[in-house]
Amino acid sequence: IYPNPTTGLFKVKTFSKENINVYILNSEGIVCNKSIINQTETLFNISHLPKGIYILLFENKNHLKSHKIVLN
Repeated sequence: IYPNPTTGLFKVKTFSKENINVYILNSEGIVCNKSIINQTETLFNISHLPKGIYILLFENKNHLKSHKIVLN
């Protein structure tokens, strides 16, 4: 995930081309955005969201992983 912190645009690189659900959650755990990616590099734009800390939650059929991203 880069750049982090971000001003709104950031890229996510994965090592898989299978479908991955990506959820962006705010500090209260509310889902602000949901996407399905199936490529190794995807561009996200969260500039419409308030500044703060968000959690990216990645889910496929076998795994669940999270990362923190800071929106400046």
